[in-house]
Amino acid sequence: MDPNHDIVPTLRMFDGLMTGQAADEIERLRKRVDELSDLLTSARAIAERFGNNTHWERFSARLGAAGIGSITPRTFRILPSDTPTTPKDE
Repeated sequence: MDPNHDIVPTLRMFDGLMTGQAADEIERLRKRVDELSDLLTSARAIAERFGNNTHWERFSARLGAAGIGSITPRTFRILPSDTPTTPKDE
């Protein structure tokens, strides 16, 4: 975050109840974005290695702790138009 374009210090400077709460919420949301970005990066790395050497229970527990459920409208099932890929032999 560019400090010249960060609204949080400005909100804190006004030192009001609502501006302080707004600044707290912005900081909370930034941390949440970082947490979810880390999880998505892990998920992509797992997908790229076809799930090999993944402790699925621990990964699932970490997702659950982040408030991510296991029900999704996007299942990413293989479609007839997809070309199946096979894992590379190591």
